[in-house]
Amino acid sequence: MVKTITGEQVNKRIADARKILEPEPVDCGARVPGWLCKRLRAYIKKNGLCRHYDGYSNLQEVTSHVESQLGFSCHRWFDHTGVIKTSNGQRRFVAEPYDFCLPMARLLDAIATALDIECHISPNSYHYPGYTMRIEFYEKPSTQPRIR
Repeated sequence: MVKTITGEQVNKRIADARKILEPEPVDCGARVPGWLCKRLRAYIKKNGLCRHYDGYSNLQEVTSHVESQLGFSCHRWFDHTGVIKTSNGQRRFVAEPYDFCLPMARLLDAIATALDIECHISPNSYHYPGYTMRIEFYEKPSTQPRIR
C-alpha cells in the first residue's frame, strides 16, 4: 500500500532534515563554472561534437555523446541544476535529480572519467531532501590552482 503525504508533511520533513545537516544552497541561475566549460570545450573539440554557446548545452551534448558510447540513455540526472561555492571558494556544478538509479550512477562516472573531473553523490540534497540526490562535479584536487 502506498502512503500519500500532504505538501505540509513534505515541507515539515524537509525542515526537519535541514536541522540535522543543511547542504549548501544551489544557485540555479548561475552559469556553468569556467573550469568545467573549458573541459567541455576540449572534449567537444577532441570528439568532433557540435559546440554550443552556453555551458549547459555543452554539458548536455557531452552527456548525449557519453550515453551513446555506453549504449543507454539517462538524461534524468540533469534536473535542478546550478552551482555552489564551497567554503574554500571552489565552484561546483550541482544537479539534484529524482529517481536516482544504477544506470544514472554509471553515466555520471563515465562523464567524470571522460572530462577528468570528480563526481560526488550524496543523499543530502537542497531540493526536496529525501526525494532527490545531490550530484556535484568538481575539479580534481591536483588540477586546482593554489590560492596564495
